Amino acid sequence: EYIEVFPAIPMEWKDVSFHSLRTKGAFLVSARKFNGEVVEVKVTATVDQSLSIKVPLDNYSVSGFKGRIVKNDLGITNLTLKKGQTVIFTPHK
Repeated sequence: EYIEVFPAIPMEWKDVSFHSLRTKGAFLVSARKFNGEVVEVKVTATVDQSLSIKVPLDNYSVSGFKGRIVKNDLGITNLTLKKGQTVIFTPHK
């Protein structure tokens, strides 16, 4: 199981966001799309937990995390967060 961000947003929705959506696994997820492009995905852990997330970006940078990040062939990223830790995925430029 994993978190998938913007799995079914219509293409014509160019600017869309959501804030602090609680997911299974005790995470709070926020994300923004601007002009049709994902500009940020933010995840906060509410307990110590492994995060599996499909970030809707081919190449991205991660801030707020210094450990091991594993991305599998299906595009699912795995990392372990501590309670209260926030990571932010942004397009890699």
